[in-house]
Amino acid sequence: MKDNDIFILQFPKVNDLSFSFSYGKILSLKDNEIKHTASTDIGSSGSTIIRRSKENYIIGLHYGGYENNKNEYKFNLATSFDFILDNIKQQNNEINCIYIPNKHETEINLLHDYNFDVNKWNEKNKNDYLKVKNINKKIFEENIEIYTNDKKIKFDFKYKIKDSNSKKIKVKFKFKKLLTNTSFMFRDCSSLESIDLTSFNTTNVKDMSFMFDGCSSLKSIDLSSINTTNVNNTSFMFCGCSSLKSIDLFSFTTNNVNDMSFMFGGCSSLKSIDLSSFDTTNVNNMSLMFYNCSSLKSIDLTSFNINNVNDISFMFDGCSSLKKENIKMKNKNDKILDEIKFNLK
Repeated sequence: MKDNDIFILQFPKVNDLSFSFSYGKILSLKDNEIKHTASTDIGSSGSTIIRRSKENYIIGLHYGGYENNKNEYKFNLATSFDFILDNIKQQNNEINCIYIPNKHETEINLLHDYNFDVNKWNEKNKNDYLKVKNINKKIFEENIEIYTNDKKIKFDFKYKIKDSNSKKIKVKFKFKKLLTNTSFMFRDCSSLESIDLTSFNTTNVKDMSFMFDGCSSLKSIDLSSINTTNVNNTSFMFCGCSSLKSIDLFSFTTNNVNDMSFMFGGCSSLKSIDLSSFDTTNVNNMSLMFYNCSSLKSIDLTSFNINNVNDISFMFDGCSSLKKENIKMKNKNDKILDEIKFNLK
């Protein structure tokens, strides 16, 4: 963002509808504060800082300036618009879902139920899971309120269906504070059919692994409002979402992610995935990333940088509808090509 051209639209005079423009550049963005060089008049606090581009989108609100002891102009200050939006979202921090229970079900999973036997797992998986359980279970119980059909209920990971003829259950999760970990959050919630994340604040989340793993009824998901700036783990995130036909990942930030293994494993209904926004510079594991994506017919990997990837094994295993010529790459990377040859006969 540094050195981007900007302009500011100002209404500096009280009881006067006249306005003015000034142009400048961004000097820095730190701690949600933008330093810029666009000149302003007294009374211009609250004016919009707009990035000069084809879209001309708002990036901040002006609030002040800085001068040295000689009254010489140095720079102006604005608050990042993303920071303002995050604070607004925090006041209404929630997820809205629709669950469609099977007619034979008497209860459904609303959130991942941590109470099951893990003794059959290998030691590493078992210890990793227990570590997450000890952290997440308590956080969820203490900081999530649950509403079913607009009525608040006692917190539980499961919901007992009272009406056997109920065709759908509307569920709202309200969060008392920002979460830092959403791993396993909706794992095995097989009755979850749709989810609205537009009011969910994920600014502090670092781990999203297994978040929707096993959500076999989920048909689409829009992640355009999700902040993934701090996320470092997306392994198994959509694994087992076998009904998922579309997924919006355009604004998905991945520059800090190091593990993408099994990320789309078992997404057998996905015919295409737009990964053009992905920054994979720091990823070290892509094993089985598209495992059993049997409907996938084409994929664009032109944004992929796999210089730091240590494990790319079985990346396209089970992609029975995918042809070699329908995989786009910026550079013909021998590592990926060998994996394609191995998986796609």
